[in-house]
Amino acid sequence: MAGASSERLGQLLDSIQAEDTGHVKAIVGELNREVATRMDLEKWWTQDTDLELMISNQDIDIAFTVKDRTKREYLFEERSDGLKYFLSYLIQYLAHISKSPNGEILLMDEPDTFLSNVAQQGLLRIFEAFAAKKPQVQVVYVTHSPFLIDKNKSHRIRVLQKEGQEEGTRIVERASHNHYEPIRSALGTFVAETTFIGGCNLMVEGISDQVLIAGISDYLRKTGASGTEVLDLNTITIVPTSGAGSIPYLVYVAAGRDQEKISVVTLMDSDQSGKDAKVELLEGGPQGKGKLDKDFIVMVGDLISLCNTQGVRSGNAESEIEDLIPLRVLALASKRYAFEIVGTSKSDLDKLEITAIEDDSSKDIYMVLKEWFRNKEVPIKKFDKIPLMLHVVKLLQVDKSIEDAERMTIQADIDIMASNWKNIFSKLNTSIRNAEAERLNDTRGATYRRLYRKFVKHYPEKCTKEEAALHLEEILRHADPKNDLKQMELAFALLSQEFHLKTDPLTDLGSLPKFKDKLGIILGAEPIIVSTGAEALPIIESVENPIQEVVSS
Repeated sequence: MAGASSERLGQLLDSIQAEDTGHVKAIVGELNREVATRMDLEKWWTQDTDLELMISNQDIDIAFTVKDRTKREYLFEERSDGLKYFLSYLIQYLAHISKSPNGEILLMDEPDTFLSNVAQQGLLRIFEAFAAKKPQVQVVYVTHSPFLIDKNKSHRIRVLQKEGQEEGTRIVERASHNHYEPIRSALGTFVAETTFIGGCNLMVEGISDQVLIAGISDYLRKTGASGTEVLDLNTITIVPTSGAGSIPYLVYVAAGRDQEKISVVTLMDSDQSGKDAKVELLEGGPQGKGKLDKDFIVMVGDLISLCNTQGVRSGNAESEIEDLIPLRVLALASKRYAFEIVGTSKSDLDKLEITAIEDDSSKDIYMVLKEWFRNKEVPIKKFDKIPLMLHVVKLLQVDKSIEDAERMTIQADIDIMASNWKNIFSKLNTSIRNAEAERLNDTRGATYRRLYRKFVKHYPEKCTKEEAALHLEEILRHADPKNDLKQMELAFALLSQEFHLKTDPLTDLGSLPKFKDKLGIILGAEPIIVSTGAEALPIIESVENPIQEVVSS
């Protein structure tokens, strides 16, 4: 896997036997650099971007160890089965050399065993890379895990349904049909996006919004859109709610359900309900929990300006998500909805010419459609949003090579719609990436505050200089080398210098409350009441950017 030749390993063995320590270290270092380059673990294992697979020599044996963000090296038996299995899959992929010019089949049974949901998403990427090998490797795997269902490529999914003795087992190919209903039935749980709130979430007002967004993203992916112009449905959970009014409560619940913070971006209509929900989200619930930054609250009205006006209804001050669909696309989808769901006759529907529909931005989109039907005396009284959006998505999925004269009349509208939604998804992806970055910052902040509370608890009254220095070292092991580490090292160096931690380490620290005060400010800790014997004083004040504040001062 690392590309180490027999000759190079022979040189290593010779150097070990000759006790040439310098040459041994040089060869081992070279091998480790090659392993790090070829494995590129940060790309595959997102749970710890500092994870490294290390080679070391033990006498004449080569040993493999794992180093993580704590900078400690662990033997494989000290790590979880999940990590060991994941690394084994990755190494097999990297080391695989095809023996057949006609391609191969990789068949796996329940590969999700031992893997967390995040690791399973990494395994999906490994499978994708396997399938891209030349000669091609066909990957077939059996799973009961919703996290190994690639929602970006639902056409690959096959559901095996075991019927009675007479029927046997049947294969369902259209697994994503009707909102993944065959999969839900097969697994016995609701595994579509409504099942759970994930680590990274886009909250929308209803299932119809979810169906529309997922369907358009799938269409754009198939037409060759870039990764920033679609939503990755394996990492972003689209969470439908029961309207804008329920979104603040769901955000509040999601913010407090786990110790690990999640990231949330909301997409709401610009009607009064959406505006009220936005105000509530900006204020947050009790103790500010569930509060969202304005950059993570996306309103449909904000998206109108990103679009070609031919593809949106821009005159409506209270824009709704349906206004981001060209009217003629909605009209044809509603005709097919009327035929398939409502039972309207084809002869009646032939009276309706798509090109003749007239928009009135002062009216709700559904009112425009109803009046269009009514004027031609076609009986349809109600539009159910979910099946209507399903028919919009069906229009996108139709192959251009299929004879469909009526659909071809709106191809220009579909092309404009595709261009508009690329811009919309780019905007949403930017908000989602920013929300993820904030989540990671808050997660590190929570770790620092936990370590601060640990220090306060363990040393309520006395502490030696050595104990204080060791605690600073422990905190540094948790610092992010890409963001916090250098600033924190400088801040801790100034703290060590001020309290003379390297002089007479076994002596008492002295001014423990003052040390706790300054350490708490560096770590951005929340106010903590520390007893000084005479009275209890609040000694910590949280600052906006604690590490930068200390370094600056």
